[in-house]
Amino acid sequence: MTVAYRLTYPDKYRLWNDLVRGSADRLFIATDEQPPLGGEVAVEIQVSDHNLYFVVSGRVIGRRGRSRRFEPGVFVRVEAESLKECQAYLGMECLPELARRARRSLRVHAEVEVRFLSPKADQTGQTRNISQTGLFVTSPVNLVPGQTVKLELALPGGPLPVQAEVVWTDAELGAAGLELPLPEKDKPEDPLRAFIDQTREAQAKGEVDTPKPILVADDEPQILQMISIALSKHGFEVYQARSGQECLEMLRQLSPRLVVMDILMPEIDGAEICKIMRGDAEWVDIPVIFVSALEPNVLHQVAAESGATDYLAKPLALGDLLNLVGEYLKD
Repeated sequence: MTVAYRLTYPDKYRLWNDLVRGSADRLFIATDEQPPLGGEVAVEIQVSDHNLYFVVSGRVIGRRGRSRRFEPGVFVRVEAESLKECQAYLGMECLPELARRARRSLRVHAEVEVRFLSPKADQTGQTRNISQTGLFVTSPVNLVPGQTVKLELALPGGPLPVQAEVVWTDAELGAAGLELPLPEKDKPEDPLRAFIDQTREAQAKGEVDTPKPILVADDEPQILQMISIALSKHGFEVYQARSGQECLEMLRQLSPRLVVMDILMPEIDGAEICKIMRGDAEWVDIPVIFVSALEPNVLHQVAAESGATDYLAKPLALGDLLNLVGEYLKD
């Protein structure tokens, strides 16, 4: 197929807005040509700030002739395979199963000593959050996603041996998210479930503190670090995610008090994550602040459509962010 048209985008945000967020339903190309409706065309895509170049295929679904108000051109729907290619160039993928996997159990904040049996470690770790199907732990040993580990939890009723799979790791924090096997339905007594129930009851009565952290998600390391340092200096417990998938996994582990999130991130974008949160019983009321370089009108529209609580445009003024965080964490 020969290249029939060319589109140049100044940055990845325009490309994302037209092709990914818009599902490529009506991509307009200014041209005096009037190709037949239904005809197949090729479109050369260029992104100036990334020196990006690729070609996608599409089909003509509409035409507009010259007028006093609008320029002439054609409306093209990009084919599904080409749309996936575009997402790949942006470092994004469709992750419906991961994104919409239902939460299987409630978690509680609990600091329990963890002894690593395999891989074996002389020092102990500690849990931050516990559920019947997962743990958020600090680890004295290096772990990798997909690895199977054997642990011993120092519960009040006695040590509990468990086996788990590593889901994610954070080298800077020395922390990891672990997934536990589904509990047996016919098991008469479950020490972990009993501990969780007792802890939840104590927290409900106000007998123990239940700190909730802030999760910051951005694929730009400098911005991620800048926001994290600023929030930490003001006394907040901050955790970082560098991609959409990592953000989702840490949401499941942490159930944070507030999320500060970029929109364009690898694997799954922040708008989709926010939509997922607004449909989840445990996350629905968590404030979400978008921090994005999208054009102001587009940023406003995306925030409104996805259910975000508020948004700020990049370049970011830290004072504005701190004011917003303080506003939504008054209670």
